[in-house]
Amino acid sequence: GEDVGALVIYIRSERFEEYIYEREGTTFITLNGKDVLASKGSDVTYEEIQALLPGRNVDAWQERLTVDGQEYVVTCQNVKQDDTKDYLQVVSVRALSDILAEANQQSAKSICLGMLSVLLAVTIISVSTWSFGKRINCFREQMQKAAGGNFELEKKLGGNDEISELYDYLNKMILDIQRLLAGIYQEKIHAEQLKTKQKDAEFM
Repeated sequence: GEDVGALVIYIRSERFEEYIYEREGTTFITLNGKDVLASKGSDVTYEEIQALLPGRNVDAWQERLTVDGQEYVVTCQNVKQDDTKDYLQVVSVRALSDILAEANQQSAKSICLGMLSVLLAVTIISVSTWSFGKRINCFREQMQKAAGGNFELEKKLGGNDEISELYDYLNKMILDIQRLLAGIYQEKIHAEQLKTKQKDAEFM
C-alpha cells in the first residue's frame, strides 16, 4: 500500500486570547468557521450567528443582525494562507445600542470641548479688549495733562503693542520739549543777568 502521513498542528489558544483581550464587545476566533479557538464576551453565542457568517471566499464582511430581538453589528475577517485550505475567521459582535451610546458620548465630549473653546476664546478677547481700552483711556488722560502744561506723566503705559510704542514716543517728545524749555529759560535768565550787569556798570 501507499505510505500515508498525517500533519498535526497544535494551536495555543492563549495567543488568540491575548489578541482579543482588549477588543470591544464579543469576539470569536474560529478555524474554518467551525471550531472556536478563542472567545471573549457573552453578548451572543457563536452557534446563534454561525449559519449567518460567510465562507472562506469572502475576505471581509459586515452586517447588522437581529438575535433574540436585539440588534447587533457583526464584523467578520478571514485570514487565509496560500498553501492550505484552512483559514482563521475573526468575528466581532457589538450591540447596536452600545455603538450608538458610544457615538453619543463622543458627540457630547466634542460639544463640551467646542463650548469650552468658545468660552476660552471669548474670555481672551474680553480680557484683551478690556486691557486695550484701559490703556487707550490712560493714553488720553496723559495727553490731556500734557496739553494743559502738566508734564508729570506716567513713565510706562504697559503692554507691547502700537499704543505702548506711541505712548513711549509721546513721553520722549515731552522730555525733549522740557529740555528745550529749560534751555530757553536758562538763556532768558542769563540775558537778564547780562542786562543787570550792564546797567550796574553804567551807574558806576
